[in-house]
Amino acid sequence: VTEINDVNSSNDTLFSTLVGQPIIGTFPYVEDFESGPGGWESDGAANSSWQLGTPASTVIIGAASGVNAWKTNLTGLYSSNEQGAVESPCLDFSTLCEPSIEMNIWYESEFSWDGANLQSSIDGKSTWQNVGAVGDPNNWYTDGTINGTPGGSGDGWTGRNGGGSMGGSNGYVLAEHALDGLGGAANVFLKVNFGSDGSVQAGRSTTGIVFD
Repeated sequence: VTEINDVNSSNDTLFSTLVGQPIIGTFPYVEDFESGPGGWESDGAANSSWQLGTPASTVIIGAASGVNAWKTNLTGLYSSNEQGAVESPCLDFSTLCEPSIEMNIWYESEFSWDGANLQSSIDGKSTWQNVGAVGDPNNWYTDGTINGTPGGSGDGWTGRNGGGSMGGSNGYVLAEHALDGLGGAANVFLKVNFGSDGSVQAGRSTTGIVFD
């Protein structure tokens, strides 16, 4: 489940479309993907392994709610040298003061080599900025030196073989963060990136990340 909230939960109307995607303007906004992608879509990168469906891989099994979630390869290996993302619909935050996001995530990838992060754009996807930083609370990024550079950044969620300082999330966790600087913006896009290097796709590191 992916949920976007606001301290002042005002409603808004839908004004227009941007790059052919629906505009989300009513909050709180909740998406669990049980009726399909809901406007979220893979960015189409050539080596992307992102799929929507029921996770059934070596470690990551099942969705956080219902049966559907976005995962890097629902049933097996994520790709080597991967740079793929899942992008949100357009989000109209023009009436929101302090938007924030909650995501159920499960990550299991080679520590500090392969990993994922969340980024935002307010210029029609021309440029992207990281949401949050390493060490932020509420199950946010675990490392700042990911070699696979998801979204061009070394910050993100990474780790395998259970919990601990270099471990994966060891199950679904609720990752929460303020969407700093995005209050009042009318055309916001979010994307979940996954990046990997060219080796060590074996054992428990095969499963990547899932968000729901």
